[in-house]
Amino acid sequence: VFLSTKRGTWIRSRVSCAGYPSDMLNSSRLWERVFDIVPSLGDWLKQRKMNKRINHDLYRLRPNFGPSSQSPLLNDDLPNRIICGSIQIKTDIQRFTSTGVEFVDGTFEDNIDLVILATGYSLSFSFIEKKVIDVNDNHVQLYKYMYPPELQHHTLAIIGCIQPHGAIMPISELQCRLATRVLKGNVVLPSKDDMWKDIRSKKIAIAKRYIKSRRHTIQVSYIHFMDELARLVGCSVDY
Repeated sequence: VFLSTKRGTWIRSRVSCAGYPSDMLNSSRLWERVFDIVPSLGDWLKQRKMNKRINHDLYRLRPNFGPSSQSPLLNDDLPNRIICGSIQIKTDIQRFTSTGVEFVDGTFEDNIDLVILATGYSLSFSFIEKKVIDVNDNHVQLYKYMYPPELQHHTLAIIGCIQPHGAIMPISELQCRLATRVLKGNVVLPSKDDMWKDIRSKKIAIAKRYIKSRRHTIQVSYIHFMDELARLVGCSVDY
């Protein structure tokens, strides 16, 4: 198997110290605080930890940006496949021939049986009128990634349109709790102007942290975003 990568990637193990899930150990207020105050230090610590398991330079996977600038690849098996030779890392694809692939570094592999294009996903709400929710180059304008700010009545809520560095279900559960409280009238959402202000601030934060890509349009910080939703729901914790 030949694995072609345009920019490379940082690999994070699903199984971490003592067999715990890696997102469980990495999702801590202390870690978030370190990254908020000194992002360069947080990025260096992430690189150091990931390179302890697999040297990204040696495996030809190291991108020209830090691990905090892109969603990492969660995979425990890929390094084993690379080191035993069943997977070979290749650069970006230059062109296809009738039977093979030429890569941008000039190498060529012939007699290719199958090509899988892992190009990601495109956001789409084809069942909703564009004047309600419009998607432009994978960017969607939703308050807390849930509510179209221009609707007069907040009777429509999108659940799970997020990409966190952690489990999506706990966030979706909090979104559901918020949606039910809004429908019952127990929670009043902010004004349209404040919603747009929140949407724009999140867009700026994403552009500042992540490399420009259609992948990075609905990124959320797991703990910070959970705190935002919890404050709206009325179940925030003291810490």
